[in-house]
Amino acid sequence: MDEARLLSVDLEHTGPPPAVVVRVDGELDYGTTPCLLAAVGTVPASGVDLILDLTGLKFCDSSALGVLVSLHKQTTAGGGRLYLASAGPQVLDAITITSLDQLLRVRDSVDAVRHEIEIGIS
Repeated sequence: MDEARLLSVDLEHTGPPPAVVVRVDGELDYGTTPCLLAAVGTVPASGVDLILDLTGLKFCDSSALGVLVSLHKQTTAGGGRLYLASAGPQVLDAITITSLDQLLRVRDSVDAVRHEIEIGIS
């Protein structure tokens, strides 16, 4: 099966302050993480907050979690922040069980993240 059909990634540039909402739909695993990385690679490297809208993400494995950590490091190094929004139960369980919720900013919705960014909570 074509891996690209298992995952779709759409970007929406917003701001000010500058942020990019990345809508991730489908399954994020070893075969599909390159699709996410390629899409996020088009985002400017400095001062941009990245909001991953995980509403449509149905599955993630350990390689996906590794990519989330890499995106966190990359975004932070550029002076931005990475947020995970609207994660479903399976994805949220994977993040919580691995204690990544202690590292990553996990929020209930994209709107909650936008509000947090607008009022300057860091």
